[in-house]
Amino acid sequence: MVNGGGDSRETEAWEIEEEVVAGEPFLELCLVGCFLTTTTINFQSMRTVMTNMVVKVAPWTFNNHLLVFHHLKQGEDLLEVDLLFTEFWIQIHNFPPRMFMVIIAKQFGDFIGTFVDYNVKAIAAGLRNYMQIK
Repeated sequence: MVNGGGDSRETEAWEIEEEVVAGEPFLELCLVGCFLTTTTINFQSMRTVMTNMVVKVAPWTFNNHLLVFHHLKQGEDLLEVDLLFTEFWIQIHNFPPRMFMVIIAKQFGDFIGTFVDYNVKAIAAGLRNYMQIK
């Protein structure tokens, strides 16, 4: 083999006997979503929004249009994802303090829809005037 400098050298090839497999797709930060609107949205500006904030804090809107999204998992076809449901934090007020338990939060969450999470930080901070469930 001749390199660019005109110097003639022989290079040794390395033989790899293992099958080369393409890396698995990194889907941790992949979201599939749509805005419930008929107007045009500039998605380039939405790229800068942190994924964690969108997923964990609250539903997002853009010009008063709800963003419905789904966290894409390994093996899911993004064309077959139903974007019909979203999660909301709700507050239950005038609740007896002795009832602030995870089992009660799960029962309320399942009664309203599907229980996802329970905010224990509010209770730990002494905010015992309401229960917050998702």
